[in-house]
Amino acid sequence: MSPGAYLAAVLDLAAFGVAVLPLWPAAPGGGCSCSRGVACDSPGKHPAAFLTPSGLKDATRDPETLRRWWASPERRTGRSWNVGAVVPPWLAAVDMDGPEGLAALHAEGLSLPATLTAETGRPGGLHCWYRTERPIPPAVGVLAHVDVRGPGSYLVAPPSLHASGRRYQWRAGSFDPELIAPAPSWLHELARPAAAPSIPTDPDRWGELLAGPVVEGARNATAARVAGLCFRCLPAAAAWPLLEAWNATACKPPLRDDELGRVAASIAARELARRGGAR
Repeated sequence: MSPGAYLAAVLDLAAFGVAVLPLWPAAPGGGCSCSRGVACDSPGKHPAAFLTPSGLKDATRDPETLRRWWASPERRTGRSWNVGAVVPPWLAAVDMDGPEGLAALHAEGLSLPATLTAETGRPGGLHCWYRTERPIPPAVGVLAHVDVRGPGSYLVAPPSLHASGRRYQWRAGSFDPELIAPAPSWLHELARPAAAPSIPTDPDRWGELLAGPVVEGARNATAARVAGLCFRCLPAAAAWPLLEAWNATACKPPLRDDELGRVAASIAARELARRGGAR
C-alpha cells in the first residue's frame, strides 16, 4: 500500500478530532520492525518510541507533524508506520479478538448496534467505534476475548499491517464518521472498574491459586488474581516472569502474550495506585 494511503488515513482521523501516533509496522515474514523483531510480543501494535518518547502524550492532530512522520518509512523494512488512533473522551470502542468475543457478548444477552467497524488482522477480530456522552474508561478482559478501548488507550487503525500479513480495514470501505452510532447503554456498565481481584492472604493457599489447569473462560479472571498476587508480593522484575511461567504451565491453552500483557499492565497499575494511596 502506498505511503499516500497511510497519510490520507491519518489526516482523515485528525480532521475528525482523533489524535494519531506512529506504531512500528509488522515485519515481512512475521514479527515486528522494532529491535525485538520476532521476539516482540506486540508486533505492529506499539508506538515508535524514538518518534514519540512520551507515548500517547505525543499523539497529534497537527497535519504537518503527521506529514513528516508518514513521509519517512521505517528504515529496516521500508514500510509505512502503522496507525495508532488515540481514543478521545467522546468515543469508545469494543475490541473483539475473534469470533469468540462476539460469542461472549451474545452469551451475556448483549448485542452490538451497527456502527463504524474496523476488521483487524486476526480472523473475526473487530473494533466497533461508538460515540459517548460521557467518557467510558478502558477496560481489559471485560468478557472473554473482549476489551473496551476508551480515553487513555489507542486502537490500531486501518490501513495498518497486522503481523499475519493482513491489513486492518474499514468494513464500510473507508473511514466514515457518519456511521458512528451512540454507545449502547450496557457498555458503561461493562467497562465499570471491577473490584480488586480476590487474593489469598495466607501463603499456604497460594498453591491453590497457582495450580492448574485453568481452562478457557476462566483464564482472564484467574490471570488477574495471579497478577495481583505477583505484583503485590514481589518486585515487578520478578512478578512478570512468574506470571509468564504460570500462564505457560497452568492455562490450557495459555493466554497469548499480548492478552496476558494487557491483564498484567492493568493489575500492575492498580497495585501501583494502591501503594501510592497507602503513603
